[in-house]
Amino acid sequence: MPTGLPADPRRQACDSIRGYLYQIWTSVHSWLELGRDDLLYLEGAEDIDRLHPKGAEVMQVKDQAANLTLHSPAVVAAISNYWALRQRTPDKEIRFRFLTTAQAGIEQGAPFGVDQKGLQVWELSRRDAKQRDVLLAFLKKEEALPDELRRFMHSSDAGTLQRALLDPITWELGRGDTTCVVAEVERKLVALGKSYGILPEPSKRAAAMLLKTAFETASDRRAQPLTQQQLLELFQEETTVRIPGGKLAGLQVLEQQVIRGMAAATTPGAAIPLTATPQIQSVIPALPKLLHPRDLLVSTCCATLDRTGFLV
Repeated sequence: MPTGLPADPRRQACDSIRGYLYQIWTSVHSWLELGRDDLLYLEGAEDIDRLHPKGAEVMQVKDQAANLTLHSPAVVAAISNYWALRQRTPDKEIRFRFLTTAQAGIEQGAPFGVDQKGLQVWELSRRDAKQRDVLLAFLKKEEALPDELRRFMHSSDAGTLQRALLDPITWELGRGDTTCVVAEVERKLVALGKSYGILPEPSKRAAAMLLKTAFETASDRRAQPLTQQQLLELFQEETTVRIPGGKLAGLQVLEQQVIRGMAAATTPGAAIPLTATPQIQSVIPALPKLLHPRDLLVSTCCATLDRTGFLV
């Protein structure tokens, strides 16, 4: 097989493209989880914003291999972005999800103890006051965080910081890659199709249209939010066979003719007899009652077979 031209790895965007694809498939997955009154914005305040009557849930999505710590730029940026969004929307309850394929790593110097990972300590802090206090002491020293947030941390008690900072942010680490997300999307589509009497394969094929729509929405700043109704309409369009009105009318007429013919052939109120015919018959079938004998033709064919062994 011929090889391609020599490439400069520094100019290749393979990792970025893989990350974008992961984000769009995750967007489709979030779309399938929308409630009736929810709105889904792509590339809004974050990668994925889900607005619902009680507030908002925003999500950062990252496909990366390197471990993450509380010192990682992506983590520091996520905390900063959450805080900035909270300041811009004080009237809404904001939940921030950081979803990634990466695993948690250990901070330099092991400030939380041997084998203790900061992002895991964050999760433990929701139910362990001791872990919470250790985590807050660490965050107060993180100079990369915004000054306004650091001042808030130094002037607030632990309970306030728990409610305003620690609880609203969740770190969803070690999530499956794009292949796993696609499989979950297809599973949800099959379940949706089942509720409408649609077979699995046609249901799965709707994923391509949902992916295309999500990509177009994410790449257009003027795009409207995605809704549950829009998803159901696209799903119906992709899984429904359209029949022209004239052809449908003809099929309906044929259906009525068949029904009338069956009714005429049976006694009113009696069950219609159905007889199963095996596909393979072991005996020579009986000749029909209405038969036109062709003895001369048959005898001629038999004579030709006897003489030559074949018929043309």
